[in-house]
Amino acid sequence: MVGLGLVLVWQALAAGFEFYVPLAGLLFAPWPKLGVAVFAAGVALVATAIANMGPSWQMGFDQTVPEHGLVRTGVFRLSRNPIYLGLDVLFIGWFLVLPTLLSLIIVIGVALGARRQAIDEEEYLQRTYGPEFRLWARDVGRFVPWLRRLR
Repeated sequence: MVGLGLVLVWQALAAGFEFYVPLAGLLFAPWPKLGVAVFAAGVALVATAIANMGPSWQMGFDQTVPEHGLVRTGVFRLSRNPIYLGLDVLFIGWFLVLPTLLSLIIVIGVALGARRQAIDEEEYLQRTYGPEFRLWARDVGRFVPWLRRLR
């Protein structure tokens, strides 16, 4: 949430210093109702995933082995990284509400950063949980159920 707040402050500063380049009309007109719904869906996915992690939830990535084991229930039955998927979804919603060049750059940056972080975390999970992780990863996609399953 702090990151989202910083992005919104950056958006305001960009508008003040004329880096605010509206893409409305070039790509599409703003879709505020759809954008708010997509944003809310992303927030709900992040909150649900955090709740599903229970005591395994931690801020940061310190690579200690949680005593609670690999979380494979709840939304983790459908996505190995539902928190990062939720962040991507909420930023896409934000872009639909405020289609600017800066918003597009931020959406792309968030997606690339989430992908990189997911890969790093999955390498850790594979080292930590070995066969249990590989079995789960064969059935569940990295972000969506049918994409990037481990073979």
